[in-house]
Amino acid sequence: MSQQRSWQALWNSIAVRHPSDSVRASGRSPDRSDIRNDCRRIERFLDLSRGDKVLDVCCGNGIIARELAPFTLSWFGCDFSPEMLAAASRNRIANARFLIGVSTRLPFRDRSFSKVMLNACLQHHTTEAAITAVSEARRVCAPGGRIFVGDIPDRSQKRTFDRDTGFGCYRQLVSLGSQAKHFVSSQPRVNDTWFNRGWVLKFLGDAHWGVTIHGRDSPYRFDILLTWR
Repeated sequence: MSQQRSWQALWNSIAVRHPSDSVRASGRSPDRSDIRNDCRRIERFLDLSRGDKVLDVCCGNGIIARELAPFTLSWFGCDFSPEMLAAASRNRIANARFLIGVSTRLPFRDRSFSKVMLNACLQHHTTEAAITAVSEARRVCAPGGRIFVGDIPDRSQKRTFDRDTGFGCYRQLVSLGSQAKHFVSSQPRVNDTWFNRGWVLKFLGDAHWGVTIHGRDSPYRFDILLTWR
């Protein structure tokens, strides 16, 4: 029985990543002690105010909501993981609601929010799904609003990051484990996508929304801001 548990633990470590793994894979420390700096950056880009109705796509355990929701009119977080939503709800934020939803098909009406954010989530999408996710964000954001898409892994820095940190070998192992688990159990494959800045400028805006790219504290990542033209 103990040997069976050991094999199960190994299988899970290869095929299923801990939430911090995607953070490390995109070139940032898994240490979240800098969360308040992240929140200040998000608040600045979104220009949050007391009258804002905010949507936090891929909200995870609600750590951003815990810091920023009290300074807005209302905050909605959506995620596909019931476990993450349960953790977010335990924060007991008076003006925040958390519900099941996927980024590529948001369960909200058009123009429902003044501000939308997708932070540290695009790396879990294929490029095609990323276009759909941002298109959904534009759909639910009201004219004149803002959309923040943060922590985007920079493809031009991927080889340098893998070489300097050795993380590429781990990423390949996770990918193989994910493919095997997908084949055996039909569970979704783990995505680990890095993005080209030119591609972002070309495909994530539209006739009404302009895209600007902003550098980060790490050379391996960047943020984008979509603003109404």
